[in-house]
Amino acid sequence: MGKKWDKKRSKPTKTPSNPECRVYREQHILPTIIKLQSSDQETKSTAVASICKLILDTKSRKLLLREKLVTLICEEFLTDPNLNNKADGWGILQGLAQEDDPGFCVHLFRQGILSAIETELNSLSQTNEDSSPVAAPQKENCWRIILSITGLLALLSNSRREIAEAIAQYAVFTQFLFTNICSQTSDESHEEVKYQALTCLMYLTKNNSALSQKIFEKDAWFQALTAIEHSAQPLALLASGILHNIFTSFNLSRSLTVPEGANDASLIPVLVLFMEKSTNVPTNRYQFSSPDQVIQLALEITGSIAARIQQTTDREIKQSKKRPCPIDEDAESEGTDLSEESDIDEIHADMKMIIEDASNTDHKSISIPERILESLVRVAAPKVLQVILSAGRDVTPTTKYALSTLNHIALAVSTTKIFSNNIIELRKSWDVMAQEIWTDLISPAIQSDTTDIVYASKVVDLALSLLHSARKTIQIEYGDEQKFIKLCEASSDRRLSNITNGQKPEKEEDELLDLGVKCIGVLGSLARKPASVELNSEIASYLIKLLIPLRPELRAETVETLHQIFEIYADNTYCDDGASFWSDEVFDALDKMQGQLKHITKAIDPRKFPTLRQRARQAQLKLSPFLKAKLKERASNPKV
Repeated sequence: MGKKWDKKRSKPTKTPSNPECRVYREQHILPTIIKLQSSDQETKSTAVASICKLILDTKSRKLLLREKLVTLICEEFLTDPNLNNKADGWGILQGLAQEDDPGFCVHLFRQGILSAIETELNSLSQTNEDSSPVAAPQKENCWRIILSITGLLALLSNSRREIAEAIAQYAVFTQFLFTNICSQTSDESHEEVKYQALTCLMYLTKNNSALSQKIFEKDAWFQALTAIEHSAQPLALLASGILHNIFTSFNLSRSLTVPEGANDASLIPVLVLFMEKSTNVPTNRYQFSSPDQVIQLALEITGSIAARIQQTTDREIKQSKKRPCPIDEDAESEGTDLSEESDIDEIHADMKMIIEDASNTDHKSISIPERILESLVRVAAPKVLQVILSAGRDVTPTTKYALSTLNHIALAVSTTKIFSNNIIELRKSWDVMAQEIWTDLISPAIQSDTTDIVYASKVVDLALSLLHSARKTIQIEYGDEQKFIKLCEASSDRRLSNITNGQKPEKEEDELLDLGVKCIGVLGSLARKPASVELNSEIASYLIKLLIPLRPELRAETVETLHQIFEIYADNTYCDDGASFWSDEVFDALDKMQGQLKHITKAIDPRKFPTLRQRARQAQLKLSPFLKAKLKERASNPKV
């Protein structure tokens, strides 16, 4: 490592071209750097204090880095036999990593900082084993080094995936982190180290099944995490994140014997606790920066649990797939229109009953994925909704986190492949929850005419997931469909304006995940059977207008519109064909665009936009058979 720093330090530093920066450098930066290299310990310590203040300012920090501060620290401080100077050096590096962007951590990694940390930890281990009175005064400096290294490892782990994977390869780092986590000392400095160690492990165990399983197999480590998770302290949130990563790794290995209760369902009550009490959680200077950060992390972990359920393919689901799906006679007889059986007051009454009865479920008779899904629906979803509603009209970062979490839960419900009596009952509960979310959240949100595109996109995502996940038709508010139409039009205008200004989409996601495309998906879902004749005709007419004339610039919208029209009129028993499909001349409009659609499809680069090209090709191939089928239906039913 030393050779790397020596080579870099030999290059001369360029003087800043900006006159103001040049003067500031001469008056503040250079004198501090000179003092930092002084042989006088008091002068050196004064310079360290100045450096720690200067790095908090962006301009000062950048100028210090230009003067090769990192090289100086690594050459003269980290290798200094004086533990006080060494502790100062690690403290400065940790401060720089904290204040600068992730690129600084990448720079440290490429310069071999992990080897330097490993060397330091081995040296600390020998110092701590020395119990002589002479070594006692050095304990404080050793602890300062531990604080800085733990924080630096956490920052490095969060900067880039490859760095986290490299850190996980060092057994000494994992041992070091858990030594501090398992410590029974509870003073403030030890709590700070625990916080940083847990934060680091949360990053390290993400998508790292090897490390996760290693932690699980080390009983003392796993039990320490479980104890912290049960403590109801802020650190429990970080422990929950690590345990979630470990539980996720169980799905990748069938050789592990998983203990009873070791699954994500056990974490959800803890996560919900922090959603409820986040504003009352005392925020220490060494832990979460704000109460909002607490609730955002709780929401993020909950969303990750829900997203994982969507991907689950373990033995639990495979076994449940083999069981026959019981016939839901109540669902058959109840019909599909929510408005026929309950009003909003009854919905709220049902929600109260659902939450109260959640604890009565016999968990021994259901699989782990079912337990997790049940906890998400019955316990997490109502609290996440409460987080959003408590913000009122304000759109905060926490609101957006909560919307994403609710969306993941809705997707988990809609994509589950589990068939059991418990899931059927759970779907009934979700129908009530979905209706409440729409009434209390979706409708007011789209009626607000927000200009926040990210927020609007997340609301539309959730609306689409609710429509797909609810077994019964969601009762929308008057004018909701018009608000989605306005959002779609605004999105189309914005995209056309960007294209006119030369801003063409570079990534496939830019088109497929556009707000307008999502709104078309929502409108198509609203127009499907058993939508009213009026709603069906209104939406179908709008969708056809999007296709006349075809706009190659909005090809993703065109493709999505066609797919939605196919879905709306695919059912040949749909009683409203005559009222909307034929009387609104949908057929003629679709028939005329076949040639144009072929040209649009061919113009899509299959290498750059493979999914969009595939969906366009599917629409092109479906269009002609679809029209022929509709003609055949009309011939067999002259009344249409």
